[in-house]
Amino acid sequence: MTVKTHILLALVLVAFQAKGAVTITPASPTSQDTITAIIDVSSGCGDIITTSVTAYSIRTDIVQQGCILGPPAFTVPEGTQFGPLAPGTYTYDVYINYEHTGAVLDSHHTIVVAPAIPAIDGVGLSILAISLAGAACFVLGKRG
Repeated sequence: MTVKTHILLALVLVAFQAKGAVTITPASPTSQDTITAIIDVSSGCGDIITTSVTAYSIRTDIVQQGCILGPPAFTVPEGTQFGPLAPGTYTYDVYINYEHTGAVLDSHHTIVVAPAIPAIDGVGLSILAISLAGAACFVLGKRG
């Protein structure tokens, strides 16, 4: 293959590159969770990732720089974290900015953050169990 063929093949692969997949963990976050987003982005570039939260909008910007012959056709996972967030429904947008040419929306998601459910620690649970057992013994003792 000639050099022209290699370049043409690389450009075709870049043109058909699919939008990056995003995995949100945990899948059903609560207001106490730190949320992790794993984003599939083109490999081989130096990525600068920033995430901002404004009201009910979350935005991750990925600046790709130092790529040779455009973004490669294969992807690698990149991660970012945000939160904890107040309960509510948030929009999550990922923008890719290749070599500072302007941010382009890569993916759009909705994240629903539920209120945290209060839990009883071990000591509180023990006190509750002993209190209930004592109440049951008292009630049963009055009947017998």
